[in-house]
Amino acid sequence: MHDESTPLARAFAADVEKACAIGPIHRDEPSGRLVISGFAECLQVLNNDRTLTRADRFLPCTREFWGGGRMVLLSEGAEHRKLHALQMAFTGDEGAEFVDRAQIKHLAENLFEEFLGRHPCDLAKYADKLPPMVGCSNIGLDVTDVQLMERVNALRLVRDKWRHAIFAPGGCSPESEVAIEGAKAVEELCELFRPIVRARRERPEEDLVSRAWALGLATFPDWGE
Repeated sequence: MHDESTPLARAFAADVEKACAIGPIHRDEPSGRLVISGFAECLQVLNNDRTLTRADRFLPCTREFWGGGRMVLLSEGAEHRKLHALQMAFTGDEGAEFVDRAQIKHLAENLFEEFLGRHPCDLAKYADKLPPMVGCSNIGLDVTDVQLMERVNALRLVRDKWRHAIFAPGGCSPESEVAIEGAKAVEELCELFRPIVRARRERPEEDLVSRAWALGLATFPDWGE
């Protein structure tokens, strides 16, 4: 059922071109794709995947960037809806029980101490460092290993450069230097996490990776790394 609770959502359902004149829907003329930011309009895209779809899967390098496997951004139809429901199982109260809030608070406070006494203080650098630390900690990586985290952040920057190139005007060729270096960075990041992922498959614990294995296999029998 479509969410047509707003004038824009109703216009979008009836006539995409008229909706573009209202906003926040923008047509990118060079690519012919729509850029949509409104919640109700995005919900319509998710609900109406027979006629509307995300552009991600059609952009050069997209499958290489995401690994080409089963993923929400790359899937369509019933599989997309199953994956979306699976992803939502990690949000809200259900997912919160597998997140160590005390550890997140500890990481945030320790990182903040690095910025004390600095004048001026660029909090953007704080905001850039904390989310990867929390994510790595939730997965099980040793975030107290300074050299390891510096390497993770360096690889993440290379990966992000590749991602920006994919969505830039003109796109990104798989043979370009930024794509080749980006693919290497993604593979190295995967190598850092694979031992943990494989260990939780054999010996589940009360953590996010074990939950991903359990829910994933319950949804897709061929669920893998």
